[in-house]
Amino acid sequence: MAIFATGMELCWNRVAATQFTLYMAIANLGRATGSGFLGPLRSALSWEYVILSIAGFALAMLILVQMLRMKTHLDRIDGLEKHHLELEAARAARVPA
Repeated sequence: MAIFATGMELCWNRVAATQFTLYMAIANLGRATGSGFLGPLRSALSWEYVILSIAGFALAMLILVQMLRMKTHLDRIDGLEKHHLELEAARAARVPA
């Protein structure tokens, strides 16, 4: 659930449906790829090492997630929204009533 909430929070409201769909598709691609690696891992390693490898991948992903700059991304989204509102205001000012 936290992944869904984080994905929703990171979306720009004007394109949120498409952006969230892409986030979920990328997540599903990761799951499918991980499942695809299970067969080759099992044929090359014993179950103990397969489980250890999966735990290693999970640890690596946790480290990579810590490197994400969520605050910077949210600040950029706010900047995009402000810029878009300024453009709309400028267009509205040019249109005669």
